[in-house]
Amino acid sequence: MFFDKGFVATTYDDIAKATGVNRALLIYHFKNKKQLGFLVWERWVDNYHKAIEEMIETHAKDEPERSIVLNIFCYYRLFQYEKLTRFLMEIQNESNFRENLILSERDFFLKINGRRIKMNESDFHILMHMDYGIEREVVRMAYFHKRPEEIDKMAEIELYMIMGELGYSDREVKKLVKEAKNILDDYTITLKDDFQVECARKE
Repeated sequence: MFFDKGFVATTYDDIAKATGVNRALLIYHFKNKKQLGFLVWERWVDNYHKAIEEMIETHAKDEPERSIVLNIFCYYRLFQYEKLTRFLMEIQNESNFRENLILSERDFFLKINGRRIKMNESDFHILMHMDYGIEREVVRMAYFHKRPEEIDKMAEIELYMIMGELGYSDREVKKLVKEAKNILDDYTITLKDDFQVECARKE
């Protein structure tokens, strides 16, 4: 229902009717709709990572830098789907979601923190907040403008910023970006109903 109607438009009454579960029980188990939104988002993220797992294993095994670049380009290319960007835009307005996303991305970039330079915890936290701001803008831009080439450009900006702060040269980032785009030319990444992600090599 979050996929079809959107997070904001879906009510507890809608969910109760669709599931056949008493509305009071829903509220008892999920104190507010935000909790359901976060669970749907977490399940979607898990599904996304499983969908691209084979591609990452094939092209970036034991190479965290390449893995991160591939991940970001794959993730952003899914923003061509309006129902996904609507859902993300709506739950991004929740402060708890912001902190959860920042924590998840912090773990993501910890893989390369220290491989060139070691950023202290305070500076790393600031960097993750900046990264969140870029992602939020990309979601908004994708929802309202739907220009794939601009989304790819924003992905590059994010990578140059994050990896530059972590000690990678522009030349290194440029090489990783080019490699990632070449790899992705051989794959299709699609979003199915209910936020299911599929990643397959082109025939």
